[in-house]
Amino acid sequence: LPQAEIFRFNYAAPLDDEELRYFVQLYDENRGLDAIVFAGEADDFLACARTQRALKLRLPVYGSDLLDLPDEKKRWQSLPFPLFVPHCELTPPSPAFVAACTALTGSAPTVWNMLGAQAVLLTARALNDDGGYHPDRLAARMRELVDEHWRAHPPSIRLISFGADAE
Repeated sequence: LPQAEIFRFNYAAPLDDEELRYFVQLYDENRGLDAIVFAGEADDFLACARTQRALKLRLPVYGSDLLDLPDEKKRWQSLPFPLFVPHCELTPPSPAFVAACTALTGSAPTVWNMLGAQAVLLTARALNDDGGYHPDRLAARMRELVDEHWRAHPPSIRLISFGADAE
């Protein structure tokens, strides 16, 4: 494998455009950049996009699942550089869960509702399996249950791409 040199830029949100532009330009002029790995959220990613535009760069960006947002996908398609993010297909919620959530909240469950419910059910099952609350065993039992779930239902994760020249 070819050697990779990684330049890490830490920041406190919100990301400051001028500070990011300064460091990207400095590093690009002195070392050259091949790609950007962006681990921040969508709002801060916009600063990354503005920086690429301002510096006339077209570097591929590898983002985290924090950029896999349905509301942003149209905006990501118009990027002048390629963006790659992991995408996980979630198991659809059961009709009973959708009905109960809709009755309780007045709207269909969001991904956060589904994940929250799964966390509560996982904790309840671990407590039940152990016959009550045993702090020394709870985390280990929860890990076992999660491992069992993923072995039985492996996630469908794929890389999706947006923007110019994304393949």
